[in-house]
Amino acid sequence: MKIRKIHLRSLICTAVYVFLILAGIQNFSANFVFAQSGSNSSNNSGGSRNSSGSGSNSNSDTEMSAQQFYGMGYRSMVGGIAIDAENALKSLARVEMESLSSKIRGKMQTIPSDLNQASDLRKISLRRLADQVRDARTNNKTVPESVLYLGGLTAVTHVVAVPEEKDIYLVGPAEGWTANLQGEIVGKISGKPILLFEDLLTVLRAWNAERPEVISVSIEPSKEALQRVSQLPLIRNPEQNRIAHENAMGMMNVLFTGVPDTSRVAFVLAAADYKMKRMSLGFEAAPVKGLASYPSMLRRSASSYAPRFWLEPIYATLNHDPSKLVWNIQETKIKALTEREYFDTYGNRKVSGKKDAAAEKWAQSMSARYDDLAKAEPIFAEAKNCMDLALVVALIYSEGLQTKTDNPFAFLLSKDMLAPPKLQAPKAVKAGSLIRTLSRSGSFISATGGILINPWETVKNNTKEDPNLAKWASAVVFKGQNWWAN
Repeated sequence: MKIRKIHLRSLICTAVYVFLILAGIQNFSANFVFAQSGSNSSNNSGGSRNSSGSGSNSNSDTEMSAQQFYGMGYRSMVGGIAIDAENALKSLARVEMESLSSKIRGKMQTIPSDLNQASDLRKISLRRLADQVRDARTNNKTVPESVLYLGGLTAVTHVVAVPEEKDIYLVGPAEGWTANLQGEIVGKISGKPILLFEDLLTVLRAWNAERPEVISVSIEPSKEALQRVSQLPLIRNPEQNRIAHENAMGMMNVLFTGVPDTSRVAFVLAAADYKMKRMSLGFEAAPVKGLASYPSMLRRSASSYAPRFWLEPIYATLNHDPSKLVWNIQETKIKALTEREYFDTYGNRKVSGKKDAAAEKWAQSMSARYDDLAKAEPIFAEAKNCMDLALVVALIYSEGLQTKTDNPFAFLLSKDMLAPPKLQAPKAVKAGSLIRTLSRSGSFISATGGILINPWETVKNNTKEDPNLAKWASAVVFKGQNWWAN
């Protein structure tokens, strides 16, 4: 599928981090408040799609801080990127990240002993999980971090609907958690980012609609900026030429579809994309072997055009039991795609029919090394987590699993009860960090593109029955009173 102008160059993530530094270490929950009675949550699309019931009404003019009811983790960093006072993205210095990470670890709650142990298959009950949040709402309590971190899940390998229990289970490998040097919540053993309840909630609400949008992020230079760049006079001095291009381009617009621009999902995707663009242009060295920059692959200087690089998840076939209540989710692969663009003298963006061998080579290299890159730069693993959660939600809604189980997470979709936390949404980013001049003749390149997540086609057209899953389902009977079970 061809991306529709997805250029959200991860600039956004950097901006998010600087803002957090300026504001000081904040608890995720500090931004998580109960919506006023009757108000509409900006994170709820308002569509029907068999959404939950209204739930009980909240106290009409009451807003509760994170400390009072929702210990949402810590909003200091996303992949080492922050946002400054001008909403511009910026990479944090190592010393800043380590300092913040240390403070985060110092504030973390004690992990329940059985959750602190690794498990190949940990079951999370969405009904009981929703009850935990409902209890927090009713009694003005803080939701345990174990809920916010989905019991330490690092992946979802099975989705199981159990009508007789009026429940849906998310099943997958899990372990105890900590904060890594970049402030991300990761498994103590594997170092893989933990799936977050906040991100699941964002997608559950965003796609609770008759016509859910695909999720995308992009950074778009304005037509006026492109026109200014195309009309720059010849500048022989390389440094003056670079400055002139940066000033002419100014700021790029940051655009999102499918999820609120104030959500953590949006920032994670933007941060990953920004990192990718910076690496593609050679501003940051890739921390894995064999991933050279795009400019280093060029045989000759280009003439004011931009290759588009964007990421898409390639979902594997979804296997299901005969009743379509048990689903097996196999590992997702991430693919980098490209096409060649150029800008005319009026600032119009156009797709060239010509191939860019260097861009194609770089995209192929990025695709082949994505898994290794995700280990070295956890923000890429975080982006993959968001892609996987999107598949889980699309599967639940497309197959009507919530309807078959009497809407076990209905409370989480209620407009009156819960408003997801909001981050400061970056509206623009500095174009200078994504523009590179190549020669004294005025040639320049600026990688565009972004991230596109569309699991709906896979859920609709790429499924297969596996009779063995029927036997597997009987082994996943939920035992005990907790909202999780190993």
